[in-house]
Amino acid sequence: MCEKRAVAFLDILGFKHLLSTESTSTVASKYTKVIELIDESNRLNLSTKHSPPSLFDHPLDSKGWCIMQIFSDSIILVSHENTEESCLRLLVYVWRIMQGCLSAEMPFRGGISYDEMFVDESKGIFLGRALTKAYELEGSQDWIGVAINDELEEHFPKIFKHDRGMFLDNIFLKYPVPFKGGGRKEMRTVNWRFNFIVENGTRSLMPRSIDKAVITKVENTLNYAKSVRDSGKVCFLDPDLIPPELMRFYCSKKEPPIEHGDDL
Repeated sequence: MCEKRAVAFLDILGFKHLLSTESTSTVASKYTKVIELIDESNRLNLSTKHSPPSLFDHPLDSKGWCIMQIFSDSIILVSHENTEESCLRLLVYVWRIMQGCLSAEMPFRGGISYDEMFVDESKGIFLGRALTKAYELEGSQDWIGVAINDELEEHFPKIFKHDRGMFLDNIFLKYPVPFKGGGRKEMRTVNWRFNFIVENGTRSLMPRSIDKAVITKVENTLNYAKSVRDSGKVCFLDPDLIPPELMRFYCSKKEPPIEHGDDL
């Protein structure tokens, strides 16, 4: 069925470099763990009877957070329906798995768009303007990050003003996104730094390379993290009010709680 939906196109960065510097079996082992994390997270129900109220009106069903298709180092995510709740589920899912992939040292870059989309899961057919726009947006950015096309908020003007999502405006904050060629454009972004506690600091998650293009991506990414830190849009002030879907993500070998070792 063809209808308007939210679509995310995500690309695991540095995949080609990994394959050229490590054995295929080593890369396959790392990548398999990341894909398992992404797949398991799509079915993970974070709500409990004893937790604060869920961010969503309807419980997560067997279909998961969104429709998912993985090919090599590219991941396509599509909202199940053309509703605000379904599209917000996709956005929150991208936010959460981005933190997981950063922790696994397999970061991705992504674009999220909203437009017509045709999906036939049984035949593996995914096509439409939404996917094309998400793909083009992903490939044009020059950092580790995810930008959101304006059309999504234009169609759902209250999607970041949810009554139970006190900080959705911060989790999907506006920022001058860096593009290849040096240009910038203010867009909604997926603020992976929000409620993300890293024992060794943000810089420890960044790829290390002498390649100039990689260095630029890392610098742009760290500038984003620094901007978020300086703005104070890094965590909930009252953890007792956090919807279960927005709980803190800890990247540490120690048992939480821990302090964020920010070394920017």
